[in-house]
Amino acid sequence: MNIRKVWSRFASVWIVPVVLSCLFAVKGASAIGQSAVVTLGFPVGARPTAMGEAFTGLANDANAIFYNPAGLGQSPLTISWKTYMADSAFTAVAARTASAFGSRDYVWAGSRTGLMRFNGKIWERGDTYVVEEGESLRSVALRYLDIDRKDITDNALWEIRRENKLGMKRYERLVTLLTPYAALLQSKAEDAAHVPEPIPVSVPEPAEFDAAEGLQETDTESTKHETEPPMSAKPLESELEPDSALAQSKHETEPPMSAKPLEPELEPDSALAQSKSVTGASIMAVAGVVKDAVDRVVAAVNAFKDATAKSIEAVNAVKTATQSKNFSAIMDAKKKVQIATEAVKKAKENVTVAIEMLKTAGPEAEAAVKALGIDLSMFTGKGGVGKEANNTTGYGGDRAARESPAAPEVRDYARMLILLPPDESVSSNIADNLLPKSMDEQERKNLADNITEIIGSEDRGIADVTELLIPFTVAVRDTVTVMALDVSERLWVGTVSGLWRHSNGKWRRYTAASEDEDGVLPSGRVTAVAVSPSGTVAVGTDNGLAIMKDLEWYRLTGEDGLPDSRVTSLAYVGEKLHIGTDKGLAVKSGDNSVVVFDTSAGLLSLGVTALFADSKGRLWIGGDNGVTIYSPGAKTWTRYKFPGSTVYSFAEQSGGVVWIGTNKGVVTYKAGKIITGKDGKPTNVPEWKTYHSKNALKNDNVTAITACGKDMWVATDGAMHQYAHAERQVMLFYEQILPAFGMTDLWHGFPAVVIPTEDWGTLAFSVNYINMGENELYSETEVYEGTSRSWEGVFGLSYGFPVREDLSLGLNAKYVYSVLDSRSGGTGQTFAIDAAVLKRNFFVDKLDIGFMLQNMGPSIYYMTPEAADPIPFSLRLGLAYRPVRTPFHELTLVFDAYREVVKNSDSGPDPFWVALWTGMLNNKDSRFAEEIQEINVSLGMEYLYADFMALRLGFLGDYLGERFELSMGLGVKYANMNFDFSYIYSPEGFMSGIVRAMDKNKTGASGVRDGQWRLSFLFGL
Repeated sequence: MNIRKVWSRFASVWIVPVVLSCLFAVKGASAIGQSAVVTLGFPVGARPTAMGEAFTGLANDANAIFYNPAGLGQSPLTISWKTYMADSAFTAVAARTASAFGSRDYVWAGSRTGLMRFNGKIWERGDTYVVEEGESLRSVALRYLDIDRKDITDNALWEIRRENKLGMKRYERLVTLLTPYAALLQSKAEDAAHVPEPIPVSVPEPAEFDAAEGLQETDTESTKHETEPPMSAKPLESELEPDSALAQSKHETEPPMSAKPLEPELEPDSALAQSKSVTGASIMAVAGVVKDAVDRVVAAVNAFKDATAKSIEAVNAVKTATQSKNFSAIMDAKKKVQIATEAVKKAKENVTVAIEMLKTAGPEAEAAVKALGIDLSMFTGKGGVGKEANNTTGYGGDRAARESPAAPEVRDYARMLILLPPDESVSSNIADNLLPKSMDEQERKNLADNITEIIGSEDRGIADVTELLIPFTVAVRDTVTVMALDVSERLWVGTVSGLWRHSNGKWRRYTAASEDEDGVLPSGRVTAVAVSPSGTVAVGTDNGLAIMKDLEWYRLTGEDGLPDSRVTSLAYVGEKLHIGTDKGLAVKSGDNSVVVFDTSAGLLSLGVTALFADSKGRLWIGGDNGVTIYSPGAKTWTRYKFPGSTVYSFAEQSGGVVWIGTNKGVVTYKAGKIITGKDGKPTNVPEWKTYHSKNALKNDNVTAITACGKDMWVATDGAMHQYAHAERQVMLFYEQILPAFGMTDLWHGFPAVVIPTEDWGTLAFSVNYINMGENELYSETEVYEGTSRSWEGVFGLSYGFPVREDLSLGLNAKYVYSVLDSRSGGTGQTFAIDAAVLKRNFFVDKLDIGFMLQNMGPSIYYMTPEAADPIPFSLRLGLAYRPVRTPFHELTLVFDAYREVVKNSDSGPDPFWVALWTGMLNNKDSRFAEEIQEINVSLGMEYLYADFMALRLGFLGDYLGERFELSMGLGVKYANMNFDFSYIYSPEGFMSGIVRAMDKNKTGASGVRDGQWRLSFLFGL
């Protein structure tokens, strides 16, 4: 920088800061010249500056150091726990780590009602399919099925129709039409060749995960305990508490109307005869429809009573099995609870249908039921069955909007008709082949005509949509027991009714040999799945083992050498299969020989509940009271006891940390230091950590764990949890300042490093540096006296920590060193503190808010203390909202309001806490309108496509400082590297028309920053 004027040395060293203060208007116009150290307020980062310098509410990368250090305390900048779908129960989890550029991580979660999939941003309940012109719904369904069986295809068609509301108006009209014929259709529906497998309407599905509709049934498995560190810290020492599980189960299975229990002597076949108050004349009057309605009500009420009794018996069985600590008995009892609970729901629904028929039968029928002593108010009152039916949720939202509370046989029959091919949906075919022959011929013909008319009526169809959601229920729609991914990234899903394979977007089903001519499994209830490195798939069931090798299946049972036919867990160590049972561990070699191990051979407990092979080739064996680790190379058994607990799952985190899921939380194992014992042998002292409902999890009962990249996913009876890993980040930022002046030696840089800690939040180190170039110094007589270099550096230490999952606090501690004249000693030093808070999901989902008190610290002076200037103490408020967040598209809107607060008086600058009052709230030197005008406003947006490319746009407005800038930018992400660029458009006079309408003395933007660009490079370590 060449200054060719006659300046005193004192004046020359101040020119650059004055130019920066005036041209950048880092503060409002009324504050220009009142504060020093412009670097403290100089924004950093090409990503935030592309959005108009609005980043306080977003704060999700290393730029948070400057805008809001509280962002360091939340994911993805800190190691944290995230909870998804709280109060929902999960039974299995599997994950696929992205293996190629452009692919993404996927996490599959299994529950009692099917599958969900996490794509890195949101949970999905199906795949999106773009419909091709002229395509049929059946052809779409076949794209997702690797097997052409009519029952499976029909189910897929129905699930797609229901999810996308295709033909649902016709379906509802058919249900209404057929309801009066429910009794006649019952036997016909059971025998009809075209009826797909019944779908229990009352069972909720994973799109909503509504705990009120049965997903908390798994609480019968859970016990709430505080998990303590293992080993020396007495691991998991709290005892099992079956009463808590019993109480939770009763809450789910006992009817809400139990205040008026049914009389035990009611019998469905002799309902009218049992009533002493019904006269012979009234019995004769109860004929035809009236008698059918009464008998149906009585039968439904008694079925409800029986189902309720069985549910109580099942709950008591859980209590007994839990007290005995018999794993097999516990699992069987829990299954009975599930079946009984579903039976209660179905029975309640049938009572509702019977009551509707009773209403249509007239007052005589209602009087007859009342005479029997049956009080139906407990079924129809507030919170009764009718209310519950209308609130049942599932895939696609409110099921009541899709399915009428009609009898199950009516719904099944209407569904069959909706799925008829066009050539079979003609009236003659329906009358001759699909309607009961017991009906009057003319009535059957009329009904068939009405059905045909409804089927042909106008409704929403595939031609009316451009894309379809293909729900995972086209395949999996019952309880998921286990999941595994093989080397080809095929997903294997075990359920209580068979095995599904998901490969290249298609589903294929494998069933039990006794249930299906194409069956390959020894039993339909799958209990374990394991895949060898070569791709061999082993499937454990409650009645043996099936192995698929080279596309051929063969089976093993207790007769083939297994200690027990019920397989509890499987694991491959190399190509050697390890089989867990309730009676020991079996090892199957390549020659099909089986060797059995029990407690005498080294197992901690006889019952094996979980198996896992780690990256070192060790076999982890879980059971009651702890784990056993077998090292094949050394042929050693190491046992660790977790008193009173049962191990259900294992997974390995990158770095060799093994996660152990138990009924009392998660225990992590990390190999520690090797010490030499008294016997001279080296011993590993592991490091243990525990996570449970008191510090991280929603529920202690951990059903499954898996690793996805560096993250861990934990399925429990209360939620799905993510242990989100945080990478170290390194950021480099550079910008050329004031390009319009051609000052090449005037530039701004910001290097920073972010370092997450394991348990204590995240630290960061940064340097905010402005180089002001060299000044040529001349005396008053224009004698050259040399050069002086000017620069400012802010050296920062930052810390952010979580208060809870969506709330964090942050601090910046900054040391300031400002050099105005390197020759004469014109330097100043001070320090500053920032305090910030960040709240995600602020009242509204996807809305985040951040606030920061920036640059709290003492004044700075260069020559004498009497000439001190305040540093730019500021208030910063920011909002961030994500209205769009899909696997490929994400839109973020941001807003920041920034206000510098300083006050100089005759006695010197006011401290920052005093300046809040004297410089803003009660500033007697300016009007209220001027105080508002000193607020700088920033608006911005970011559109991210496929987590790869980002387009950004922003606007910054500083009314008093006449700084009006339109900014734009581009970001590219490749693996763990981010490249960001931003550019300012602000020609001289920009927005002059708008500002002159407010103040005729305003001229718009000065234009000095027009064309300024910034560049950032951020990468993870």
